[in-house]
Amino acid sequence: MKVPDINWWRSAWRFLAFCAIVHGASPCAAQIRYFWPATVQGMQGDVRSIPSAVVDSIASDTIFQVWSKEGYPLHYYKKIRTSVCFDNKCRLLKCTLYWNVTGRYLGFELEKGEYLSKARHKPFKRKEYARLHEILSDPFSRLSGLSYGELAPRPGIANAKNGVDAVTSATAASILDEVVAGAAYTTYKMWHVVNGPTQDEVRNLTVESLSPRSDPENSR
Repeated sequence: MKVPDINWWRSAWRFLAFCAIVHGASPCAAQIRYFWPATVQGMQGDVRSIPSAVVDSIASDTIFQVWSKEGYPLHYYKKIRTSVCFDNKCRLLKCTLYWNVTGRYLGFELEKGEYLSKARHKPFKRKEYARLHEILSDPFSRLSGLSYGELAPRPGIANAKNGVDAVTSATAASILDEVVAGAAYTTYKMWHVVNGPTQDEVRNLTVESLSPRSDPENSR
């Protein structure tokens, strides 16, 4: 069997190193995950699927409650599947969002090989994933008071002679500090799922789960 020469190994190593260093800039094989330390620690046990009472067009109708082997909830998560631009012209967003038992944002992860993209489908860079992680952690962001339609300037008339509309992908200047550059819609949608009604739902599920009547042993 022919053994690959040293140049082949060098090329392979450089590619893997590139993926490891700038995994946010290229859709490499490594899974992209960003998490804060969990409020409650423990060995993971069962995962319970619960119908979500939150009506949301971009999040699944199921919330997953992760329990410890010792019998208390550790965290929650929801799966997100949605387009992130007007008229579904942008790439599909597929990710999983996590909450602590208190409803506080815990983190997000993408499926293996998946990546987030900006305008014109450019993949996120590593620093942009970190920035998104930071933004999602801020429950007091000005995104809370903005509507989806306020993220970009209104379409204007590009050519008065032929009446063709010019639809810009630029983000409204007033919110540039609140979003990942080139990914305003992605930032907005993820932030509102993380910091919206699901927070209260998580808190209520935690309280219910820790009450004596929710313990199967006490119901016998």
